[in-house]
Amino acid sequence: MVSPFLADRALRSAPSSARLLECRHCHFRFFDVRLEDAEIARLYDGYRGDAYFRQRHAHEWWYSRRTNDRIGSDAGIASQRRSALTSFLAASIDLSTVDRVLDYGGDRGQFIPEGLGRERVVYEFSGVEAVESVRGVTDLSALNGQRFDLVLVAHVLEHVSDPAGFLRTLGNESFAKDALIYIEVPLERPRFVGTLRGRLGGAWVGALLRRPRALRAVQFYSTASRVALNVVPPLGVTNVHEHLNFFDGGSLRSLLERLGFHVTQLREVGATVRALARLGGAAQT
Repeated sequence: MVSPFLADRALRSAPSSARLLECRHCHFRFFDVRLEDAEIARLYDGYRGDAYFRQRHAHEWWYSRRTNDRIGSDAGIASQRRSALTSFLAASIDLSTVDRVLDYGGDRGQFIPEGLGRERVVYEFSGVEAVESVRGVTDLSALNGQRFDLVLVAHVLEHVSDPAGFLRTLGNESFAKDALIYIEVPLERPRFVGTLRGRLGGAWVGALLRRPRALRAVQFYSTASRVALNVVPPLGVTNVHEHLNFFDGGSLRSLLERLGFHVTQLREVGATVRALARLGGAAQT
């Protein structure tokens, strides 16, 4: 179902039912709800700020201030992510050859490993201020005429409405020409145990949408089970929230190769899928 928070903040509509689909060939999962550019802009405007928190907490009482403030700001998590990225890259390339790094959609640039690159740039349209030693850019036109050795696209593809179109456009940008592209996405593959599907599932969601209190209870029950056990439980629901797309290693490789990227390295590591690739040859449609 479309979560009440997303419906309110981005779509400006009532929550509604949705479908979670899976490709029979590559096992890519995705919701059939896509967001327009204006809806994405509303969703991420002032991302994780006070207004964002108040609006989300009003719909999801379990979404706490501590959770909100830790996302992207926890020093320990940021350090772990930088270390994991360094190790992954070092397995394929000589890091001393990387002179200029761009983190595309990288928040404040806090996940760029220290010492990686002489010049470090983060592009983030939400307008948050970049950390020290990283140059922040909010308009892609500011990158015209520049070239980067490495472009990081970490935890972006799960948010965009057209992952293939996004990567195709990125590969055609002058600043990404001949660059290595690092892609990282969460590995979110919960098991569905006794959940209602098809028409029965649609009827269940419809009944919940008419009963806001029951809806919140089922949302909490479903979220707690998914986070703790990686299971969508009996009579549970899965929400269209900020993540629209769900990759595993096979589906990410399939997407990259279909677009003409040469994949240098790809691994499922813990709760993430990481890939290093370079665009080579004409992209396929």
